[in-house]
Amino acid sequence: MLGTQNLHAAEADHQNSAILFNELVLDGASIAADPAHAVAAFVYQEQNLRPWENHGVNPSLAKATSARGAFLARYPQRRPEDVPLLRLDLDAWDAPFSEG
Repeated sequence: MLGTQNLHAAEADHQNSAILFNELVLDGASIAADPAHAVAAFVYQEQNLRPWENHGVNPSLAKATSARGAFLARYPQRRPEDVPLLRLDLDAWDAPFSEG
């Protein structure tokens, strides 16, 4: 389920200077040893939807809510307040995350 993917920022930047680079490095052994505590939060992206788009439902929020619910069902020792649902607002540079 978990894997490592190496991205080459220098190559991507050379090809297109507008590409932004993010990297996530995971320690698979630590996650496998204690999967219930491997997740700190569930994040969804804030989207300004018009009422007719996706029936007014933010698909990012729906997926994050579903994943969080499945996680909490699988690991009942974790409480909802242990793994908050966070909203990511890309326009809020000073505080991009807020509880949703």
